[in-house]
Amino acid sequence: MEANASSSSPRSPLAIGNFPTEIAFEILDKLFMEGPELTHTALCSLRCLSLADEASAIVVQSYLRLRPPSQRLERALNFQVFSYAVERGRLHREGPSILTQLPGTPIVHPSIRSAEEDIVTSTILDGCADCFDWLRAEIPQLSRTSVNPHGWSYVGLALYAGSVHALKYFLDSASDPADFMFCMIQHFPACVYQYGPSHFDLMTEKRDLPLLKAVVDTLEPFFLASPCQMTLSNLRPESQFNICSFATPKLAERLQKNFAMLLTDRSIWHGAVLNGPRFLDYLFSQRKIPQGDYSRVLTHHHDGRTPLGLAMDRNLVDSARWLVENYVFFDMIDRRCFEIDVYDEIKLATMANSPASVRLLQILLSVTPSHHKIFDLPISLLGRLIVALHQELRASNAAGHGAVAFWDAREAQENIAIQKCEAIITVARAFQYPCLYHGSEQEDHSRRAQALDRMKDLLEELGSEKLSRVIENACSCPRWQQSLRGQV
Repeated sequence: MEANASSSSPRSPLAIGNFPTEIAFEILDKLFMEGPELTHTALCSLRCLSLADEASAIVVQSYLRLRPPSQRLERALNFQVFSYAVERGRLHREGPSILTQLPGTPIVHPSIRSAEEDIVTSTILDGCADCFDWLRAEIPQLSRTSVNPHGWSYVGLALYAGSVHALKYFLDSASDPADFMFCMIQHFPACVYQYGPSHFDLMTEKRDLPLLKAVVDTLEPFFLASPCQMTLSNLRPESQFNICSFATPKLAERLQKNFAMLLTDRSIWHGAVLNGPRFLDYLFSQRKIPQGDYSRVLTHHHDGRTPLGLAMDRNLVDSARWLVENYVFFDMIDRRCFEIDVYDEIKLATMANSPASVRLLQILLSVTPSHHKIFDLPISLLGRLIVALHQELRASNAAGHGAVAFWDAREAQENIAIQKCEAIITVARAFQYPCLYHGSEQEDHSRRAQALDRMKDLLEELGSEKLSRVIENACSCPRWQQSLRGQV
């Protein structure tokens, strides 16, 4: 660790060279000797201290030469570096190995940030360009095919961390794009079966737009200069979902064009819903719907939600409006899409308490005016409102906010409920469905009577004059009265 400071450089009052040697060594001991292994933080701090001025450089050099840290540094730099193929074979022989696991078997991956991580790994993950250059000079066997003691590829670690400087070094040492791509998509660690996620997959889990853009900016010139047919064809559905949830359309286009099979899974629509209308427009323009799956795109479930259900769950009004407006597009492709049932999403919007849910309910009701369960919605709404008010009262009492805060919250939630009731009534006035419930006439009449009694009970429990007037207004609608009283 040679000094680069000039002898004429000004002396800093806090430089390590200004302290007596014994005190300076104690400070360096605290910094350098903490923890079982040498860390990048300690190495970087020591390297920066040596650059303060000439006196500091001499103190650091003396410290490394005269104290035990010299052995510690030597041990940290002299670990054996294996290639991916060699390490994979070694771990397979020594076991226990999970190379023979069947596809789909849950895999527990060793942590990237292990307490026993080596100095190169910690430096790459911290993205320190200067320390990486210093280590590269000290460890000549370090290359793009190297893996750390846990079997993690250094190329993959640089990709995961967005360490642009390290990526550029590995790129410059690659003979062609296919050679580098192979290093980039190696699944980690070397002992893991090929169905595990790649470093690129884990990088997308961060949903970090600047990081993804920096990686694409670094890799794109290399692949444009040397076209490669090898792509990330094994990009997992979760990774496609993640990228579509935060990337810009332009960045997604660059990523797919150069080195990633990005838009191949139906979950991309769920990610686009989180991203917003601009990315939905991009998928729309690309016609990125798997062949033969037109009728299932909007009903495909990801984590238990359809794209529309996800928009409702997250109160994403703009995305919900886009999906509703573009049902026409999917209907033109496949007539079966016209039969998509969105009552679950309607009920979800009805039960939500947020102001955005009012607009979401209005949007959904505008395209589903003939659903036979429309008269059940006020009952669900009133029941949910009562539960929410009880929760609000308990929370207000526990926090000591008093009655004023509770009544303010109650009024806000009642206003939301009133707007929803008015939206439901507007649809109900145009309702032409012949019966409310399916079944015999007697069963139908009994269920309607129960619904009316339940609504009256909920209004009495709620004790809201404003809501009662809204419901009475609803009952003044002949079709509503007939449906509730069984007079078809």
